Amino acid sequence: MGRFVRVVLSLLLLLAAAPAMADDPLSTESVGAGPPDPFVQWPQPSEVPTLEYAVGWLQAMEAQGRPRQETAQWLAGVLDKRITNLNSPERMTLVENWIPLGAGEYLWETSDKKFQAWRDQGIFDYAATATWAWENKLGQCSEHANTAYYILQQAGVAGNVRIFTAPGHEFAIWGIADGADPDDPSTWGPDAFIVDGWLGRAIKPGEAATSRYFKGSDGTGFIVESTTSFDKEATAWVVSGGAATDLTDCFVATAAWGTPLAAQVQVLREFRDRRLRRSRAGRAAVSWYGVLGPPAATWMRPRPKARAWVRQGLDPVVWGVEATRDHWDGADR
Repeated sequence: MGRFVRVVLSLLLLLAAAPAMADDPLSTESVGAGPPDPFVQWPQPSEVPTLEYAVGWLQAMEAQGRPRQETAQWLAGVLDKRITNLNSPERMTLVENWIPLGAGEYLWETSDKKFQAWRDQGIFDYAATATWAWENKLGQCSEHANTAYYILQQAGVAGNVRIFTAPGHEFAIWGIADGADPDDPSTWGPDAFIVDGWLGRAIKPGEAATSRYFKGSDGTGFIVESTTSFDKEATAWVVSGGAATDLTDCFVATAAWGTPLAAQVQVLREFRDRRLRRSRAGRAAVSWYGVLGPPAATWMRPRPKARAWVRQGLDPVVWGVEATRDHWDGADR
């Protein structure tokens, strides 16, 4: 009886949604092969059916010189409408999430399994991530960040486009100033906007500096540059003064062995890039190291005994990493 009632309720919900579905502006007759004339009214976020369509509209908005904040807000809205957040209550607001599929199983449970299967594939590429998230309409903040990055890159927008990782969040940022420090939003510049589909809006640096999503609940969280973890063709981000914030150097290990070309440093760097930086928790750990590592390395360099002690301490770590290479090499999530 309980299952029968659920089926009836689901059908009633579908019937209630039918008028909106019938009037859906995204029919093949209305969207055609791509964006319509850019001088007509901009499509609502719910009216963007494909990644290519989003790219085309973004290009049109750029060509017209629309304010970056307006364009960033539009794109964040598009992603918010397209990709359901699986780690927020949002997914339970969708009618289809309450349709029973079988004995006690609902679509949202199946969505979780589909998402986990995607993550388990170990695909760590922004274009592949954007395509999967768009087609499956599922994701978390990392999928939102990769999709925003993909659309902005494909549209060829003016200004730097990067992906940043905070301890509890991942996001795309557009228009960040050259040489800005990822961990200091006050340096990002007045033209920078976070395009955050997970939150569903564009965010200015000033808000990021105080938001728990970016700096943690106590305001002390670290933000690290992580674009090269997703885009292998991206260049390292360098802050004013020459520090590479995507941590292409292993500071402490380099200081211990005296050169970034040492075999031990290479092993640790590979482990960092192929394992640690391919999960949000790992990138958060790397961000902490990015703060603590440089001063430690600076202290070590003129002290041969300290460097020798650190080498002795790192030797078993290097051995363990190398011994387990078959387990972590190529693992992406």
